[in-house]
Amino acid sequence: MIRFPRMTVASLKQSMDRRFTRLDRRLRRRFAAIDQRFESIDRRFEAVDRRFEAVDRRFDDLEARLTARIDMRFESLFEKIDAVLTQTSAMRDQFVRVADEHEYRIRDLEMRRPR
Repeated sequence: MIRFPRMTVASLKQSMDRRFTRLDRRLRRRFAAIDQRFESIDRRFEAVDRRFEAVDRRFDDLEARLTARIDMRFESLFEKIDAVLTQTSAMRDQFVRVADEHEYRIRDLEMRRPR
């Protein structure tokens, strides 16, 4: 039977330290690559955010312009409705005066007619 030389505690510690050091370096390289990947993804997200912000600014500008145009159109429409309403009210008043005058004349004629 072949016996392997026994390892002392100090040599075991050195061996384990070397293995942990290699493992630590390997994990650091792997995580460094992952960190770089996350950083590149973060840069891409920042670029997309800038594009969305630009689109938001354009939509805000478009909304302001459309709101101004719609408000202007409504004001114009309100003015037209007011003008038509004023004209219609004047025509109605004239019609009521004519109809009343007609009724007064008919009543006067009926009162003068002998029974």
